Amino acid sequence: MDRIIAEAKNSALVFPPFEDQKPPWTPGEGRLPEIHLYFGSFCNRECEFCVVFGSPRGWMAEVDEELLDALAGLLQPQAQFKVYGGEPTLLSANLRWAFAGLRQRGFAGRFVIFSNGVQSSRLIELLEADACTCCVLNYSILTGTQAEPIPPAALRQLAEYERTHPGRLFAGHADLVEVGRAQTWNPEQLRQRADFDHSCPHCYPVATTRQRYHACPFAVENDSPHYDLGGLDTPPEEVERRYQRFLDWLDRVLVPQAQARGCHPCALCTRAAGQLPMPEYSQVEVAPVVH
Repeated sequence: MDRIIAEAKNSALVFPPFEDQKPPWTPGEGRLPEIHLYFGSFCNRECEFCVVFGSPRGWMAEVDEELLDALAGLLQPQAQFKVYGGEPTLLSANLRWAFAGLRQRGFAGRFVIFSNGVQSSRLIELLEADACTCCVLNYSILTGTQAEPIPPAALRQLAEYERTHPGRLFAGHADLVEVGRAQTWNPEQLRQRADFDHSCPHCYPVATTRQRYHACPFAVENDSPHYDLGGLDTPPEEVERRYQRFLDWLDRVLVPQAQARGCHPCALCTRAAGQLPMPEYSQVEVAPVVH
């Protein structure tokens, strides 16, 4: 096992780091420059650091036509579309269909798949199906850091693909976020980690295959109304307004509360958001789309 881990650490250098440049956003346009797609927590691994508690016992639901229609109305044409779970290769056929469907609806942006890389052949099929698709491989699994390393055969296949298709595979998430099962760092440990970003990343929201819009990709398994941006019948302009109110709530309520409690904002958000006042959108009536 030590030899396999060492091999994985050396081979991880093959994949360049994923530099996630957050797309700019001008509120009021009624469309978003980025969204995450979450299909569920079903996964072929069960890693301690997983923010959605993915496992072979997790749930999964496919993308359908209704969700594609809603996303086409919510996303800017050149937006970034991130897919995570769970493990996306377990839904590879449906994702290929969904990517093609969004292209047919005018989406011209980039698809970014977050994968453990274990099912390398399925992952490569996803990359081959769309020229503007890339994949971010989990750094911990690539290197065997607090995780079972990727199988050597899968690693070799992906490394060869990166050699012949540069810029399609990356390594990411080198720093664990304090929201998974095993992340129980105390305030003193956090203060000692000068390289750790103690701020809320203000991620773009999530569309789930349960046909809801959720405000936070890390807390997506938390169904508290604090995160509810509406359903597929919610007009894009209202989804955007709710997202603005959620960001305001983060800065005015959650982040100061996290600082007062000596914890990272992500830890408070995912574990105890229900203890905090609601964002203002809880008072807003959401008008359904008129067909």
